Amino acid sequence: MCDDEVAALVVDNGSGMCKAGFAGDDAPRAVFPSIVGRPRHQGVMVGMGQKDSYVGDEAHHPSWVWSLPESTRPRTTAS
Repeated sequence: MCDDEVAALVVDNGSGMCKAGFAGDDAPRAVFPSIVGRPRHQGVMVGMGQKDSYVGDEAHHPSWVWSLPESTRPRTTAS
C-alpha cells in the first residue's frame, strides 16, 4: 500500500478475543483477550503505577486483585 492510500480499520470485538487490523491485510495486527479488570481495593499494588482499570493481557493477574463483571466469572452448575 502506498503512503497516500487510506485503509479501513477493522475491529472484531469477540466474546473471548479482540482483533484489530486494516482491510486488505492477511492477519490482524493486534489480538488480545476481551477482558477488563478493576482493582478490588485501592492501594493493593502500591508503587506499581496502579490504574483504574486494566484491559486484555494486563488484566490476567491473580483473581484476588480484580473485580470482574459477573458475566466473566467462571460458573459451576449442580445437577
